[in-house]
Amino acid sequence: MQKIKKILNTLTNDDFNRYRKPAESYPQQSLYHDHLLGQYSAHINEVIWLNNRRGTSHRLFLTLCTGLFSLNALLLSGNLQILHTNWARLISSLLGLAICIPWFVLLVTYKRVIETRITIITKMEVDLPYKGYSELYSGDSNFLLIISIETSIPAIFLIGFTLLTSYNLYALLKNV
Repeated sequence: MQKIKKILNTLTNDDFNRYRKPAESYPQQSLYHDHLLGQYSAHINEVIWLNNRRGTSHRLFLTLCTGLFSLNALLLSGNLQILHTNWARLISSLLGLAICIPWFVLLVTYKRVIETRITIITKMEVDLPYKGYSELYSGDSNFLLIISIETSIPAIFLIGFTLLTSYNLYALLKNV
């Protein structure tokens, strides 16, 4: 965790220009622009890769939590008969709680890293003729709003699994 914080602090450093080679230090102006465009392209690809990773992990956690919620509903309805139904319901709801917390933390981390990458890209666009990302992510960004809404989904599941765990624990203690 300390490594991630160190990397994030490095990425969000305001001394961005300290590591930037001035255009005058290149023997040819075209080499500077090629270098700048290569770095810009690498950062764009990183944002795309991070966003795809975020989406994949979000779908995985969403599938797991939905499956555990469905298992609880199936066990509650009595359609699935197993030997220790109350214990199975309690364990599945506890597992759901255990999944929601890292899911939320992961989404917040992805959001923070993507925001940092976008900040770097917009700083790089100062030297480019067209500022596509600066225009796209200036002010109220729909993309960052979607990620913010996306982080509320684990919280909703967390509330649901907390209620299910409470009910399942009550039912287990009542039958003992």
